[in-house]
Amino acid sequence: MSVPANNDEPLVRIAEDDFAKAVSLRAILAASLPSIVNNAAQPIAAALQLGLLGHSDSAAQRVAVFSAVGAAVTFVANISNFVIVVTMSRVGHALGAKRWAALGRTVWTVLVCALVIGLLSALVLWLGRRPLLSALSLSRPPLDELAESYLPVALLRLPPLLLLRASSAVLVGYQRVKAASLLNLALACADTAAFYLLLHSSLVLAGGGLVAVGAAVAATCAIAAAAAVTAVLLLPPDAAVRVLPRRCCRRAAAAPEAEGALPADAPAAPSESSLLSLARDSLNVLVRSVLLSGSVLALMVAVAPLGAATVGAHAVVLQLWMVTSYVVDGFADVGTMVGSRLLGAGEERHMRRLTATLLLLGLATGGVAACLMAALHDPLVAAFTRDSETRAMLHTPLWTLLCALQPVNALVFVYDGLIYAVRAFGFLRNALLLGVCCTFAPALALAKSLSPSSLLAIWAAKAALNCWRCGSALLLIHVRHWPHWGGGRAQASAQADGPSREWLARHRHGAAPRAAAAAAAAGGAAIIWRPLPRSLWRVRAARPRGGRPRRWRGRRVGRRFAELFAESIGRRFAVLFV
Repeated sequence: MSVPANNDEPLVRIAEDDFAKAVSLRAILAASLPSIVNNAAQPIAAALQLGLLGHSDSAAQRVAVFSAVGAAVTFVANISNFVIVVTMSRVGHALGAKRWAALGRTVWTVLVCALVIGLLSALVLWLGRRPLLSALSLSRPPLDELAESYLPVALLRLPPLLLLRASSAVLVGYQRVKAASLLNLALACADTAAFYLLLHSSLVLAGGGLVAVGAAVAATCAIAAAAAVTAVLLLPPDAAVRVLPRRCCRRAAAAPEAEGALPADAPAAPSESSLLSLARDSLNVLVRSVLLSGSVLALMVAVAPLGAATVGAHAVVLQLWMVTSYVVDGFADVGTMVGSRLLGAGEERHMRRLTATLLLLGLATGGVAACLMAALHDPLVAAFTRDSETRAMLHTPLWTLLCALQPVNALVFVYDGLIYAVRAFGFLRNALLLGVCCTFAPALALAKSLSPSSLLAIWAAKAALNCWRCGSALLLIHVRHWPHWGGGRAQASAQADGPSREWLARHRHGAAPRAAAAAAAAGGAAIIWRPLPRSLWRVRAARPRGGRPRRWRGRRVGRRFAELFAESIGRRFAVLFV
């Protein structure tokens, strides 16, 4: 039985006020600050660790081994980024739509997948250590012994690192950004302290200092991963605590009154938790992560034969590049978690304000970072290394390129967060595939063909790829989606009554209706949230009196696949990317 309209109006106004406050500048800045800490803690710690290595004994050899092995491990961790991206987007949509069953299944799946992928990746890298070290130019003296001893302890950190990233993504999707930021900040501080104590301790041998540091960092990462999983199990979303009972309750009256839910006669949308949808999104992001991380690894492979000093200069530029990018990525996380929640709740009209605010903040941050890097050139170079040859390489136009690309990098990362919110994972795959094949690969090949090959030419290829990413993302957001984020009063009143069929067809994954909750309130079945330590949140359907438990099923897989395939083919002819 539907609720009368006069009783629904106060709830609708309250929901609209909440969404309007969520996209205000004050709310965005408040949510961005812990997200920036969450994303920037590890890159800043890595930059400090690189500086400590650069001022230690045998600095050139240690920096070369640390950077090369770290590039390989980071490559594997970054290609598993699909676990993080898909998790944040799907958790945000399910949270905005109050689809607790889909939320519980998604969280359980990504945690298990992250741990399994980490274990398998570490095993594969260990079995292929010989060709890996040879490709990184670490198989010849004097770097071979140090690299062979450091690689195993570096691989020990990979499984807990992926589990920590997946758990942090779940917490961010829960809107528990402060908890995730505190965990990552504590880990960054512990890692940096381990670097300082072990590298400058007289009890550790000069050749084994890097190995001891790697073992300590792996141990701290495992502790942080265990704490993050515990937080995921014990800190359910605020909406779940408010709307659903935390303890199992079998009375239908305990079910939510579908606060902000769609009416029962609203058109149903395809199930977001289907295996086909999850696999497709994960595959698209996996391809994107492989291409993006492969571009960073290709830079290291191209730089490695140029000598230890060139590798050190490349590591400094890469750290500064990544530090500013991850700072701006805090705005991208806000775009993902707030934007996906807006789209999941059907509040498209607030997306324009959110998009414009985030882009302005990102552009301003990139401009400030560029000015600071240009003004603090000499102190930054002196802080990272004391090698004279490496310093000479950093006093070239390479630094000018690094400063000039900061605004572009900022826009790229903000756009990525917005693309995750609209769940255009196919677009990311196609755009980056074209960028790598048509821009990055030819430019890198041209840089390697120069005699002598220069670090500036190699980094120019990476700069061209980021410019391509910025332009393609601008095309998607401002040409394809911006016209649909109108925000007129007619659209607002239509969305208050429920989304139209055209809206659901345009956002087959972004609608996330709450028809199941409305049906539960009308038919006597209750969706129950039960957070348990042993098994993650079992979602049950309470048995109505005199009947069997009701279950809500999506469309059949075959029919759904045919519709998705036909729609995808049609859109490929309509626009450049899907």
